[in-house]
Amino acid sequence: MRLIRAKDYNDVSRKAANIIAAQIYLKPDCVLGLATGSSPVGTYKELIAKYEAGDLDFSQVRTVNLDEYVGLTKDHDQSYAYFMRSNLFDHVNIDQNNCNIPNGMNPDAEAECARYDAVIDAFGGADLQLLGLGPNGHIGFNEPADAFVKGTNKVALTASTIDANARFFASRDDVPTHAYTMGIGSIMKAKRVLLVVNGDAPLLSEALVRDFLAEAAGADLSFATIVPDNDRQPYDVLDVIRCIVDYGEFVQVHELFASSAVVGFACVNGHPVGIVANQPNVNAGILDVDSSEKVARFVRLCDAFNLPVVTLVDTPGYKPGAEQEHAGIIRRGAKVIYAYANAQVPLVTVILRKAFGGAYIVMGSKAIGADLNYAWPSSQIAVLGAAGAVNIIHRKDLQKAKDAGKDVEALRAKYVADYERTTVNANLSLEMGEIDAMIDPEQTRETIIESLKLLSSKKRVRKTTKHHGNQPL
Repeated sequence: MRLIRAKDYNDVSRKAANIIAAQIYLKPDCVLGLATGSSPVGTYKELIAKYEAGDLDFSQVRTVNLDEYVGLTKDHDQSYAYFMRSNLFDHVNIDQNNCNIPNGMNPDAEAECARYDAVIDAFGGADLQLLGLGPNGHIGFNEPADAFVKGTNKVALTASTIDANARFFASRDDVPTHAYTMGIGSIMKAKRVLLVVNGDAPLLSEALVRDFLAEAAGADLSFATIVPDNDRQPYDVLDVIRCIVDYGEFVQVHELFASSAVVGFACVNGHPVGIVANQPNVNAGILDVDSSEKVARFVRLCDAFNLPVVTLVDTPGYKPGAEQEHAGIIRRGAKVIYAYANAQVPLVTVILRKAFGGAYIVMGSKAIGADLNYAWPSSQIAVLGAAGAVNIIHRKDLQKAKDAGKDVEALRAKYVADYERTTVNANLSLEMGEIDAMIDPEQTRETIIESLKLLSSKKRVRKTTKHHGNQPL
């Protein structure tokens, strides 16, 4: 979950529209789940403005709407089909044959609900579902206590819902008493959900919602809940990236190739950057020949187009083995060194957990020209991890202890603790100038923003009298 705060309704609308626009850029034929009511109106105006400016193309977009009143034709001026045409569809180049809304004139409720659920299932759910929060806490026509497994259904509107919607009709008596609505079960088929809540919503004053927002904010900002203390436990570095970048939006490049490394584009404080990160979820984030090629090519791309590079490091080193040697790991690894060492864009590196061996050097270290390097307090920087180093350095002592019938594991634990204190402690790297500062994980985004501001005036300089360097190819 990511909580995005905004200063007013217009700001809410702009940020929501940016997220929807990013989804369309990423997947032009995406399926958007759309809402009605007052909450998304500003968002739709922002989307129309982007279309009119030539920044957005709706021609391949498909949509599913949350609900429709029972008994109103699609041309009735209070039907939700009419609402969507008036507030969005008639103002952009969307194919309205791709716009799906429940048929309020179908008297067979069971058949209509089954039909609409089949449409949603055929799409595989919405790629992004836009929701608004009603005055009494309802989403669509789902009341707060409705079951989460419910699919599209016909609902009898509560008195409070009728009262809330009466402002759109000539009188309260004209408000329909029933509606077809996507149930929470249908909504939750969406890959992502964007809930737009205006600060004036009465429900926000309730203690329950205040607690929810506080919990959501904590979940959004707590890197500690993402990155485990145990350095052998994997996690998804994409969750870390989403906490750092604007709106949690990250466009990954070469996602299916060399997945132990992640590269892609994002914005930080409104400015585009390239992101390079190790992926502990895949082979512990190890570097091999393919991931080296992937990282080197991406860093060169960012340097060519003047994009700052933010590097997130959590790697146990290079992948060992004869297979890697025969595949040219030395030459491929040299490409990463060359890419970083020759880059003249701002380079900011954050060590998240561990940075071992040659992989640490090549992943945007100070040694090869990174501008600013930071480390989390629990991070480890060394040639080798403590457990592996102890097994090599103290192998004779451990064997003697074993032969003498002593507690080998207790002795190993002592050696590991000593090694961690004297060798892999990031404070030692700070003293030696290998990193610029230790930072609180919760301040990672702010630190990166300030670093990029500081480096915004960095100028390109000619590093060689030659026409160009001799890159390892």
